[in-house]
Amino acid sequence: MMNISKVDEILKNKYKSTLPEVKVGSTVKIVMRLKEKTKDKNKDKTQTIQGLVISKKHGAEMGGYFTVRRILDGIGTEWTLPMLSSDIISFEVMKASKVRRAKLYYIREKSVRETKSALKKEFRTRSAKIEEIAEEPVEEVQIEETKAEESKTE
Repeated sequence: MMNISKVDEILKNKYKSTLPEVKVGSTVKIVMRLKEKTKDKNKDKTQTIQGLVISKKHGAEMGGYFTVRRILDGIGTEWTLPMLSSDIISFEVMKASKVRRAKLYYIREKSVRETKSALKKEFRTRSAKIEEIAEEPVEEVQIEETKAEESKTE
């Protein structure tokens, strides 16, 4: 039988200790290490995966994984990647979108144009709300209050 310490040591070598910040609906860019077995040597090759995160399962657990989808030459491709894999070299969030569902499986049936427009609509509404808040005259309110205080002192 294996000791628990040996099992922990094997898992530490295979998995990372920190979780990447993965949210469903965000566009991510992942650089992964692939091991190629050739006759001469075992070579490591890197592959870049960029796409939309459509699902995330068991996020905080050891066996957690997420699914990334992208359309390449008109064909939808998906990658299911483990969260704590040591083969993930870098993980970068390119764009974060707010979605209302935990799993975006319905995007498989939608076209690229429909998907982009749906994500842009959400982004537009959030940016419009931010612009409205920024346009409110904050300084004028403060000036009026100071004028009122000056008239009281006189």
